[in-house]
Amino acid sequence: MKKLLSIIFVFILIFSFSFAEVSQELMKKAENGDRRAQFEVGLKYYQDEDYKKAVNWYKKSANQGHQVAPFNLGVMYYNGIGVSKNLKKALKWYKKSAEAGNFKGQYQLALMYDFGRGTPKNYKKALDWYKKAAEQGLSSAEYKIGSFYLSGKVVNQDYKKAKKWLEKAANKDHSWAQNILGYMYSIGKGIPKDKTKAFNWYKKAAENGNGSAQASAQAKVGHMYLFGKGISKNKTKAKLWFQKAFKNENTPKNRIKILKEIWEEQELWKY
Repeated sequence: MKKLLSIIFVFILIFSFSFAEVSQELMKKAENGDRRAQFEVGLKYYQDEDYKKAVNWYKKSANQGHQVAPFNLGVMYYNGIGVSKNLKKALKWYKKSAEAGNFKGQYQLALMYDFGRGTPKNYKKALDWYKKAAEQGLSSAEYKIGSFYLSGKVVNQDYKKAKKWLEKAANKDHSWAQNILGYMYSIGKGIPKDKTKAFNWYKKAAENGNGSAQASAQAKVGHMYLFGKGISKNKTKAKLWFQKAFKNENTPKNRIKILKEIWEEQELWKY
């Protein structure tokens, strides 16, 4: 027993010593101007909730061109984490991250211009930055570009381009892109009406999505099973999807009311 305790004690000493050595080595690199080490030190302080030191080290790293450090600073200033909430400073750091090539920074910067956060709204700049993020494969950016072409916001309305970008996002399981493609096919919005394709896209969103996009799709799938739109009529499956929509906390109360009226009218409780 004493031998075992001695081994454990030695292991703890070795582990502690190694950890201290790594920490000292990392700090030395950071103090010598290594931007990656500066970022890692900032991250360590952030995880320890020492936000003042985290900000200090993130800034050192960001000012040397690190991609993620300015993004993290943007998040902190945007949400007021350890600093006073300041959208202008958030914009500044998101922009620095975006210009360094970070796709998350590019997307967040686009959102700032899109919704006028920390800056006046500028849809052209928003679209430009969405495109840069989309070039790196970010599905949320692809969805936004598709939405711009669908609505004609700052670009000529172009359903073909809208479909192209929405499909890029939808094929990466972006549930709102899947929802909108379902809608476009269901009513023939700029593309040939195809209820089967509409059903398939809604079902993907209902099965794999999250939040309000999933809730919306669950109700649509239930409705299509109920009335045989794009799929064979099946009240048992309609009942199943209506129940999913009822249980989904993201389903709006007014939609639940409408679904319950249909539930009673169609006597789905029987199935």
